[in-house]
Order: sequence, then structure tokens, then C-alpha cells
Amino acid sequence: MTPNLLEIANESFWFTNNYATSRATIKSEQAILCSSIDGNLLTPFARSEGVYRGKCLPHILKKHGYTTSWFHGNTIEFYNREVFHPSLGFNNIYSKESFERDGYSDAQDIGWGVPDPILYNTALDYFDEQSRPFFTEILTLTNHQPFNWDYKGFKFPAHLKELDDDIYSNYQRSLYYADVALGDFWHKLKQKPFYSQSVIVITGDHGVPYYPEDTVLPREQFEVLFKVPMLIHVPNSMPRQIDAARSHLDIAPTLLSLLNINEENSFLGRPLIGSKANDEKRPIFLMNMDSYGFIYGATKCFPKADMCSNGSSCLNEKRFSCAIDSSEDVKAIEQSAHLMKYLKLKTLAAFIE
Repeated sequence: MTPNLLEIANESFWFTNNYATSRATIKSEQAILCSSIDGNLLTPFARSEGVYRGKCLPHILKKHGYTTSWFHGNTIEFYNREVFHPSLGFNNIYSKESFERDGYSDAQDIGWGVPDPILYNTALDYFDEQSRPFFTEILTLTNHQPFNWDYKGFKFPAHLKELDDDIYSNYQRSLYYADVALGDFWHKLKQKPFYSQSVIVITGDHGVPYYPEDTVLPREQFEVLFKVPMLIHVPNSMPRQIDAARSHLDIAPTLLSLLNINEENSFLGRPLIGSKANDEKRPIFLMNMDSYGFIYGATKCFPKADMCSNGSSCLNEKRFSCAIDSSEDVKAIEQSAHLMKYLKLKTLAAFIE
């Protein structure tokens, strides 16, 4: 279904057991860029408070001479990004309004806004104009539910040709479209002179609750909401598959590690590769709309699920049910409640004037 993504994975560090920290895109961006957790289960801090006052990856890179830019095909006011993203450290914001100033019209929209190919090609043109190191986030949106879009004459293979009443079938069409756009972008990017000096991260912002019928056990359905691909392409490095549980919180410290940038920060994650790589298991929080899950190595704690049903060692408490991999992990589960309280206070403090 995603041959281009698999091709890139085979040329990269491929993290097969990676998790988003949240089901909301804006919260996932905070995890990716700032290695921090938005402790609000409902309204994102980006919308309720606006300005992020911690030190994020774009801040640090800007200090070290990088131009920082953000590309997205939706409107700038969605999730209050016109306020929130500059506070994360972005010099330049390219939203749907930017495309419209250059002649783009709503008639070109697919789904929620600017189609992936137009977004990618605009970013490539922008890259050509840069004469200094740059850091750019490209946030695509064509592969977004409800997936029943008019793809403007795009040619699908026979088995994906027709829109279906089944949302998973439409999701497959959306995945195929997104993969073709990504592949085209990747092959164009490889022709650029700066490609051989670029570190490139590809990941999803969150999972979706759609899968082939009867293929996901009830105890796994919460986890599916957060499982996302993650690839890191590093120049002159041997590709490698990494199966240990990791999360979006690890991306910002990993990029600093790969770039050999030493800068004081309060990141929650740890470098996955690079000069300061850390292979130890780390706490992974999965923030849902009304609850959260916790993963520590192979120990998994999920709300609204019976993690004891498969006969493994388990622990049931008010927050969630846990399948225990090691008895030593019980202490980490107990500590996680205190850590969550601390993180919420820390995040609140970061937003206070």
C-alpha cells in the first residue's frame, strides 16, 4: 500500500515500534518540536493559552544559524497556529493564506486544504532559495479522515478505484495518494545539491481507529490510535531497523545529537541515534481525549482494556490496566502518576506570563 515509504525506510533508520504522544495534531507537534507533553486531555494549550514559553527545537536551531520554516495546507488560525508556531521558534509560516496570495484557489483543495503535491513542490522551491542551513516542517493533510475526497482525476489502481461506503477502504485510497505524493517529493529531493547534507525525519502525527475487520484485538485498539511510522534518513549512514518502543518525544533530542549541537533544554525524550544516543527504555505517554496510556519497554498500560486477558502478569488500577513485562516496571507505573502531575504543572507554568 505504501511502496514509496518502504523504499525510504530501507534507506533510513526505521523505527518500527514508534508512538505519537497524542491524538491531536497540534499536541503531536508540541511533542515533536519541544519534546514535551500537552497535559490537557481536551482543549490544546495552543488554543487555550496561545504562546509556548519553553525552549523548542526551532528556537535552538535558530540560535545556531538555521532559518526555521513551517509549511501546511490549512488556514493559519486553525489551532491558533498564527500565535503558537512563532512561539515555537519558526521564522516563517506558510499556510493556506500564503498559497492563496500566490494564486491558489479553494477549487484546488482536496479535503482539508492544499493537496500534498502542491505543498511538497512549494517547499522544494523554497529550499532552492535558501543560502544557509535551514530547518523546515512540512505538515501534509490530504491523508486525513473522513478520506472520502475528490482527488481531482488522480489515477488509482483498479483495486482502489472506487469510493466505498467502508471507511477503511477510503483510508487505503488516501494512503495510496499520500504515498505517491511522498515518493515524488523524495525523488525530486534526492536531486538537490543539499540532499547529501540533510537529515530528514518522516513520521505521522497520530494513528487512526481504522483497520481490516477482526484483525485488531480489543486490548490492542487503544494502541492503534497512537502507532505511527517514523524514519530518520541520515547522510552516509548504514540503514538500520530499530524495534524498541520509542516516541515523538525523542525526535528533537535526536536531531540535536545528529547535528552535534549542545544546548541546555528541558526535553523529556532522549536521542535515538547520533553522538549522544541512548538505548535505554523510556516512559511513553499516550494522551487520548479523556484518558491516557503508558508504555515502559514491553510493559503496556491502557485505559478501557483488559490487559490481563492473555494470561500475562498484570496490574489493574483506576487509570488503566497493565500487562507487566518485568516486576521492576511496577514502580515505573506508580511513578508515572506523579510524573503526569508534574508535567501538567510544568506545562502550565510555561504558559504563564
